[in-house]
Amino acid sequence: MVRQNGVWTFFTNPRAVCYGGNTYIGWVDNRGVVGITKVNNTTKESTHFDLDDISNLQP
Repeated sequence: MVRQNGVWTFFTNPRAVCYGGNTYIGWVDNRGVVGITKVNNTTKESTHFDLDDISNLQP
């Protein structure tokens, strides 16, 4: 699951990028928080990051 309360609209201009065996997906949730979900392409495990708290985001 990318994000339970995430939305896609033409206004949010979503993006997904594959890099280093992971897919990174941008989203906006129902609170207006912008974030990124990292999905491991092998294990399908996902990790969510709110862009106001990216200190734990590792390359």
